[in-house]
Amino acid sequence: MTFLDVGQGDAILIRTAEKTILIDAGDDRVNAANGVIIPYLKREGITRIDTCIISHPHRDHFGGFIDLLQAIPIGEFQFSSDTLGTGDPEESSSDALVYMRMYNLIKEKKIPYNKVPNGAILNWGRGIKVEVLHADETPRRSADQPPRLIQRGEVIKSPANEQSLIIKATAGKISYLFTGDAEKGAEGRAIELFREKLPSTILKSGHHGSKTSSTYPFMDLVKPEYGIISVGTKNSFGHPNKETLEKYAFYKMKVFRTDQDGTIDTFTDGTTVQVVSNQSPLAITKPPEIISLTANSATIQWTTNKTSNSVVKYGTSGYTQQKVLDPFVTVHTVTLTGLKPSTTYLFQAISQDERQPEQVVSIEGRLTTPAGSDLPLPKIVGMGTTTKAIYLRKPFTVQVDLKNPANEPQKNFALALYHSSMADVNLLGTTNVSLAASGQGTLTFPVELSWLGKVELIAVLTNGKDIIDTSSIVVDVLPKNILVDCAHGNIDYFTGRFAGMKMDLYNRHGFSMKSISKLITPAALEGSFVLIMPEPKEALAAEEIAAIKEYVSKGGSVLFFLKSDYKDLSAPHLVNPILQAIGSRIRFNDDQFCDPTNNIGPPFRAFVHVFPDPIIQGVNQLLFRSSCTLVNHQMQGLTASKDLHLLAVGDDDSYNVDTDNMNDCSFYYASATPRLPIPVVAAEDLGTGRVACFAEPLYDDRLYADPKIPTALFNSQVVAWLATAREKTLRDLLRSLDNLESIDDPDLRASRFDGLRAAALDQIQQGMAEGAEADIQAAFQEYASPAVQDLARDLRHTLQFRDLHQDRP
Repeated sequence: MTFLDVGQGDAILIRTAEKTILIDAGDDRVNAANGVIIPYLKREGITRIDTCIISHPHRDHFGGFIDLLQAIPIGEFQFSSDTLGTGDPEESSSDALVYMRMYNLIKEKKIPYNKVPNGAILNWGRGIKVEVLHADETPRRSADQPPRLIQRGEVIKSPANEQSLIIKATAGKISYLFTGDAEKGAEGRAIELFREKLPSTILKSGHHGSKTSSTYPFMDLVKPEYGIISVGTKNSFGHPNKETLEKYAFYKMKVFRTDQDGTIDTFTDGTTVQVVSNQSPLAITKPPEIISLTANSATIQWTTNKTSNSVVKYGTSGYTQQKVLDPFVTVHTVTLTGLKPSTTYLFQAISQDERQPEQVVSIEGRLTTPAGSDLPLPKIVGMGTTTKAIYLRKPFTVQVDLKNPANEPQKNFALALYHSSMADVNLLGTTNVSLAASGQGTLTFPVELSWLGKVELIAVLTNGKDIIDTSSIVVDVLPKNILVDCAHGNIDYFTGRFAGMKMDLYNRHGFSMKSISKLITPAALEGSFVLIMPEPKEALAAEEIAAIKEYVSKGGSVLFFLKSDYKDLSAPHLVNPILQAIGSRIRFNDDQFCDPTNNIGPPFRAFVHVFPDPIIQGVNQLLFRSSCTLVNHQMQGLTASKDLHLLAVGDDDSYNVDTDNMNDCSFYYASATPRLPIPVVAAEDLGTGRVACFAEPLYDDRLYADPKIPTALFNSQVVAWLATAREKTLRDLLRSLDNLESIDDPDLRASRFDGLRAAALDQIQQGMAEGAEADIQAAFQEYASPAVQDLARDLRHTLQFRDLHQDRP
């Protein structure tokens, strides 16, 4: 596959063992055929094109075919639509005339000209499977009728870009997805008809990387390893769009662009794929330099002409150790720690191209560490973190312990903390250091890391420009996992409807969203922050509900989505038993929420603009298109309390109705005196874990597309609140115990007490093991409720038992 650099347009040459195919031919106004395509064909010895494909009738895709028709034999033309004059901003008044000129040349040469239908299988030769996953669905008039021009006043059903062919070509394990200028509509139709066929190795970026293409659901299903953007240098459209490039980065795509890389060739044998561009090969442009050297550390820096990773192999007699930094950069800085004084080390600096891993460059060198100082200077004697588990984009604290061996105070020192290497761009913080004579001290740094995996944190003690000491630790940054239940009849996660929410939560908070497609078990839930239950269609087994109950008792949180009872499609009977099991006072009603004044037509498509709880900030409105309402565990009106938060409620004239006319609405809010606000989103702190209930599936990707409706902000705030359940301190748990007296239901109160008691005892035992007994006892003195005092008695018994069985210091 060759993606020719034809400027702002497309021209993709495909060569199989049996055929030569050309998808689009660039723009005749920039001489794409004579200037690029025909010279390339001559250099490659190509004397015939078997099939030419017009992805859609825009001139930057079909214009070059006029010159090609007069320069080389062509076996056939295939197209999606030849309806012209749709009035697109990209379409000039002369485009229809140019297309007709091309069509007339095709007919003069008696070349077959065939409309390609949706789902067609194309013949590109043996061993190549080619499927049309989107085409214009307007019936072909007849084989001999010319292209049709839209008449004045005629309703345009679909602009030209949305008529684009989407073609998937598969050779063995490698697949390509060609998208023309397909935008949201065409991508959505391909998802609707061919969802399971969309995953591909290489994506030809739709519409030159425009923000109108590569939608969240489409990208979530395609999940390409490579992206090719055919785009003109400094084009007037601003392609590729920054938002699109950010999406590609989120999916960790290796992106090639014709405006930067020139013509791009890809080769596959069906097992592996290789991508080659006109750009210069990877090279080291500045050899390794030792920019910092101490008795126990060395910082090496080199430069490459293209972004690549950084590897240093090193040792005293051979390369017995190595350090790898995955961020792709052109200036490479690697710090080696744990070296011995007065020792010579051999090293090899290596870089591998970010997009073309077969390109690797290396250079060797050596360094000798100086002898350690005999002066009694301060030393770093320890490093650690205050958190056992470190998560992506979740703040934690690094502690650095210092010691002054001198018999006099030490001042004018500084301590810096870096990640990965001692480079300015990696600096996490600095602080001044003063130590008393023969004294010790601990300095702390707030840290938040934005990538996963093992990260080295390097502490550097300096006096002016001189490095006095270094030390390092390696931390393992874990993902903050959110799990989506896909095992009970809801497949929205696999249709891309969660794609916008997935990317937004990652960008805002570093959450990673994954699916559960099998039985929900404690092992499946292990380590996750939130479990999302979107509109289950099947009942959960008793052991699954038990697993969720245990999960919540250990600090996990659950987020439920349901919808209205329109056509009896709601299923509160499947969700409410789970809410009961985890000890929540929230339940879903079997009804429809309406607002007669704030809506987009019918009252059930309602705007909500009341957000009474401080958990929600900066949200002015949400659109609910088919929502039920929420009630309490006694199936009466739901009201707020200390631990129960109403996050979104209807205004004064909103109401609820039994839309399916099955007389199964549990409570009508109009019957309440005084009138109660109607909740459509509520959340509850269950003491250990938390729960939130959405009366509508606000995860739908379509709700993330309208910047005027801050669905993304609302959802992210709720999820962030749910996730912090795992950060509860002993005081948080005691506060929840203290609040138990406000719960009227004795069974619910007892269940909540058991969970809080177990969680608090776990924290107490951990604190006692760390010598924090005084802090534990102080926390208990802040609360006087019977529930807290019962737990205090348990604590005293535990301490007495320990006194009897071991010597206390």
